[in-house]
Amino acid sequence: MTRVVDLLQYLLAERGSDLLVKVGSPPAIRRNGKLERSNLEALSPTEIEALAKEMLTPVKAEEFQRTGETDLAHSVPGLGRFRVNVYRQRGSVSLAIRRAVPGAPAIADLGVPRGGRPRRAARWPGDHLGPGGLGEDDHRGGDDRPHQRHAAAAS
Repeated sequence: MTRVVDLLQYLLAERGSDLLVKVGSPPAIRRNGKLERSNLEALSPTEIEALAKEMLTPVKAEEFQRTGETDLAHSVPGLGRFRVNVYRQRGSVSLAIRRAVPGAPAIADLGVPRGGRPRRAARWPGDHLGPGGLGEDDHRGGDDRPHQRHAAAAS
């Protein structure tokens, strides 16, 4: 019988971010933003319910019984932390498991183009992006330069 730790090890070994488990088809893995069918065997309703019970605390199990879905965090020493959504779909239990990466992602992992130094969004202290665009200032009559603010205040 498949255990939760087996699925999590598979997710990490395949460098996936998500694993979707539902009755009737092999678990699907999200890799590089694309959902792919895994090479794992499809799981029975009984097996998927056993996986869910393995992760649910009594409080989360009660919430699942009452509402038909619940979210939880699941940690496995040596593997890491995972976010899990347990839900009912067409009368069967399904799981959506996402790997929780510690810390903030690196700029390179976000797909931000390489280039020069990032530009500031605002030109002067107090300026911000507003409906009119860069430099709009909502409480000084639209003046966007320090000397204009002082000149307006003096007159």
